[in-house]
Amino acid sequence: MIDDVDKQVIQDGFETGCIINVSDVKSAVKRLKAHRNDGDYCLSTDHILHAPDDCLLHISWLLSVIIVHGCLPDTFTVNTVIPVPEGHNVNISYSENYRGIALGSIFSILCDNIVLHVW
Repeated sequence: MIDDVDKQVIQDGFETGCIINVSDVKSAVKRLKAHRNDGDYCLSTDHILHAPDDCLLHISWLLSVIIVHGCLPDTFTVNTVIPVPEGHNVNISYSENYRGIALGSIFSILCDNIVLHVW
């Protein structure tokens, strides 16, 4: 069985069974901004921007499986809200002078980029 799966990976690259292919992921990766961090897992967009094609293939499999099965991992729905001062010369001791920035999962941002801009 393992030999059969290995042959299929070598022959097809599993591209035929993926809903989201590597070119979709590459297009979505190009839309990522550099030096942005994930809220929870210490993952940066730089990791994805400089990832080899093999990694992008695994990301395409992951996103395809999510779409096929209709089930999201909990890590995709977690956001971390960070307070940021609204201006340069504001009194930072008042909470009204802050706005919240939500840092979401890099993988959910990739999925959003594929759905909104690639498809």
